[in-house]
Amino acid sequence: MILPTKISTKIAQSLFLSFIIGTIIFVSAAAIKAQNYPVKAVGDRHTLILLSDGSVIGFGPCDWGELGPISDVPQRRNWATDFVSVKLPRKAVDIAAGEASSFALLKNGTVYAWGEKFKAKFGDGKTPVQIPGLQNITKISVAYRHFLALDKSNHVWVWGENYCGKTGRTDDPKMVAQVPELADVVSIAAGACVSTVVKKDGTVWVWGSNGMAGFGNGQQTEGADLQFVPQQVSVVRNAVAVSSGAMGRHTLVLLKDGSLRGWGNSDWGQIGAGVSGDFQPRPVTPKITNVKAIFAVQNSSYALKNDNTFWIWGSVFNEFPLKKNASVPVQLSLK
Repeated sequence: MILPTKISTKIAQSLFLSFIIGTIIFVSAAAIKAQNYPVKAVGDRHTLILLSDGSVIGFGPCDWGELGPISDVPQRRNWATDFVSVKLPRKAVDIAAGEASSFALLKNGTVYAWGEKFKAKFGDGKTPVQIPGLQNITKISVAYRHFLALDKSNHVWVWGENYCGKTGRTDDPKMVAQVPELADVVSIAAGACVSTVVKKDGTVWVWGSNGMAGFGNGQQTEGADLQFVPQQVSVVRNAVAVSSGAMGRHTLVLLKDGSLRGWGNSDWGQIGAGVSGDFQPRPVTPKITNVKAIFAVQNSSYALKNDNTFWIWGSVFNEFPLKKNASVPVQLSLK
């Protein structure tokens, strides 16, 4: 049995925990007041950070308006040189980011989008505009050019590109519509050509393409074998949350007992089960327990344990915060 390894990584005082896109980022007191702390971070090319007061800031590429009007962004060669405050009509409670588009779920249950028009499907790519057809939304998730939203009645809404069936529809995918086969959903995750959800009864359901072994059924199906109707991942029970890495092409599910299950691509060890390379078409158990939150981001994975320790595994960027890829969870010291 390979046990998780503990390391200590020095955190840059005036920047953030790690230069990754789409994971929790700890911003220094020099950038954000102590009482206003980050609660979520997401991204693809760019990064968005949701703060505890409901405001949203971002950094990274800004050439498609993903950080707001380009003229308002301090930049050098279309790359923000400082944190950018996104102007929203109300406080945000959730955020999501695609390839060059950004989304914010506001406190009143509406969803706003900004960024590159073709990928976002709505808006002029300059300032946040409301997405029509979405109300009483509680969660949002984005991967590449397809989008998921969960409403208060636990139904799933979809829109975006549908070249691999990930919106679960055969009609016009550009318009927002409900997935009719799903009810009682509590967690959603948009991944690489696949969509995954968890229901109240602890079951996990997927649809789209199985080209990345995202169905967790022991197979990896290439070509046009698409599933528009959600399929159950039969070997996973007692699930409470799901997260998918669009770039990493892997899926992680948090179970009620604090353990994890993962499947999909494992080239960088991002599943956390001590294996790397190729695909894991059947769910395996990452070597970590007592987890309360999971984040599958790019080619990496992150977990917050019940004792509030923060763990990482998978790929590293520029040898930070790890020196090399990790196929088992590694604890990050925030001191």
